[in-house]
Amino acid sequence: MQRIYLRSKQVIDYKYLELGEVKHLYILLHGFKESGEKILNTIKSTLPENCAILSPNGNFPLPYRTETGINYTFSWYFFDSKNKKYYIDQAVAVDSTKQLISHLEIDNLPKTIIGYSQGGYLAPFLGVELSKVEKVIGINSEFKHALLPEKMSFKLINICHKHDPLVDFENVYNSNKKILANNNNIEIHSLDLKGHAIEDLTLRALKECL
Repeated sequence: MQRIYLRSKQVIDYKYLELGEVKHLYILLHGFKESGEKILNTIKSTLPENCAILSPNGNFPLPYRTETGINYTFSWYFFDSKNKKYYIDQAVAVDSTKQLISHLEIDNLPKTIIGYSQGGYLAPFLGVELSKVEKVIGINSEFKHALLPEKMSFKLINICHKHDPLVDFENVYNSNKKILANNNNIEIHSLDLKGHAIEDLTLRALKECL
């Protein structure tokens, strides 16, 4: 099979809120098989006042059947963990999110990107393509140093559960060390938690990082 990237019409659903006098933009990137609404409801209480919040759905809907009909969760990209290769990489998600931010005319605001799980893997790729990004925060995710620029202009923060069954803490730690070796501003917050889901302690750590 051959493959080509085409520029075409894209559909993206999103939640956008303005709280008070907008001085900062927070971009929320949800996890695999989740939604913008879910991460917004989870994280909103940790964010400061006087900000805008943008929480889009991933580009790729994942339909599932229920007793009342068809519902959807979403994915940003598709990675084959067995063969260690992307079926669809982050480029589509980055491009569409950039277009959404431009359409909303909020690209001039200082920005913090907060990504959870799959959204955390995506977050720095989006960060390098946007202007005025101050922080990129990944929650229970790994920053893929080998695929990112050696030097990034924003601060990187990794909040991770040390016993996460889905994200290997040793890989996260080693990746962060390599990013730090390139004189990037990066810090890691390791929490002694066993699950992958965002917990109260995770939210507390996030609030301290904002």
